[in-house]
This record gives sequence, structure tokens and C-alpha cells, in this order.
Amino acid sequence: MKRNLYENVIIRIIYMTFLLTAFMTLSAAGSDVDLTRSDCSLTLSPIQYTVGSTGEKKLLEDGEVTIYRVSDLVLKDNQYEYDLSTGQFKGVTGLDNLTGRLETENQTMAAILCRHLSGKTGTTRKIAGGSVSFTGLTPGLYLVVMSAAGTGDVSFASYFASIPYLVNGKYVYQLTAAPKPLVSEPKTSTSDPDKTDPAKTPSKSGTLPKTGQLWWPVWGMSFIGIVFVLIGIIFRASARKAKAACRKSEMKDQHVPMS
Repeated sequence: MKRNLYENVIIRIIYMTFLLTAFMTLSAAGSDVDLTRSDCSLTLSPIQYTVGSTGEKKLLEDGEVTIYRVSDLVLKDNQYEYDLSTGQFKGVTGLDNLTGRLETENQTMAAILCRHLSGKTGTTRKIAGGSVSFTGLTPGLYLVVMSAAGTGDVSFASYFASIPYLVNGKYVYQLTAAPKPLVSEPKTSTSDPDKTDPAKTPSKSGTLPKTGQLWWPVWGMSFIGIVFVLIGIIFRASARKAKAACRKSEMKDQHVPMS
């Protein structure tokens, strides 16, 4: 009986320890990202294009890229989210649950936002040597737009970039993204019916920056939940064992011969 009592005490201690760990994990989620930083940066490199007739890859030497700050990174219920309720894109429809859809519908939602750029404030930089950089940024969500096509009228589709992003469990505030090679087809005459207007048909976008900082607590809590289930199973089995031992002891006492 004493052994069963000790087992129950140990299991309860372990259970409380994991509860404390879960609480500390959620509390730490709110302190991982430094929202006060102003030294963040976004670099697109290398920006390449492929000559359609030869397949040769070249660095894009001209063109312009504009970034628009879309949303701050805010802490809600111990998780980071993007909030469009304030800022210059407030009221834009079609972007519900932006945080949850960012990974799978990045370009789709970016295209929606691009319809509302009139009168919005952005920062524009010229591409040089296949690269363009934006410095002095703060944590948040940015819309990346190629506002002026480069050599061969090449362009990439607009997309969202998140700063910071998660790499090997550490948040990185200097983001570097390499857009996929763009395709420049040979020039054709305006009478060619097969000519494609690059302004109407955007090419493939750059690599989507990761937004792991919004989801890692979910994996941690999932693991803790599994541990809780296992502890519950052990606790229940121990309780059944203790109960069976008590019944056995009672039955033994009932069969003791009278002196």
C-alpha cells in the first residue's frame, strides 16, 4: 500500500511539473520576438532571369522593387498574429485569417492587396547587380512588389515577407530571399497573337519567407498534451492496481479463521 501511495505522489509531482512547463512555454512565447528592434532588413538576392531562347541565366541589372508595410506583429492569446485593423490597409476585404493562410495562399492574398496600392506609402529601391536591399525595418509583415520591370520586361509576382523568421529555433531579423529565376522570352512583334503581356501574367514569385514564430508553440503544446495523456494512462492504471490490491486485502481479511 505504501508503494502505491508513493507512486501516486510521484505521478502527481510529474503532472504538476509539466503543467508548470506548459505555462512557462506559453509565457516565453511572448518574449521571443523583440518587437522594439529597428535594425531589421530585407534583401532579395540573387534576382536572376533566364533567356527563353538559350536558357542562359543572367543577373537582373535593372528594375525596381517596392515594399509596403502591411501589418504590425502583435501578441494575442500568447501567439503572434498580423493585425490589419490598424495601418494603411485597414478595411481591405478578402484577407480574413491572414496569419493562418499566409503559408498556403501567400501570392493570392498579395494579389488582392495589390489592388489597393493607390495612395499607399511604400519604399522603392532600384535593382543593381541582381540584388536589392531594404534596411532600417521593424518587425512586421511586408508586401513585396516589383514596381518596374527589368531587362526583357521580366517581373515576379508580388508576395508577403515576414520579419523576423524562424531558423533552427532562432529568430532572424535580417531576411534574405532569392526569387526563382524569371523568364525573358525573345522580343516579338506587336502583331504576334501569341505574345504574352507580362503585366497581366506575373511570373513565379520568390521563395516564401517562413513564419515559424507563429506556430512553434502549437508543436510544443501538442507534445505536452501527449505527455499528459500518457501520464493520465499511467495514473489510471496505478489507481486500478491500488484498488485491486485493496480488494484482495479485504477478501483475505474476510477469510481469516476465527481463533
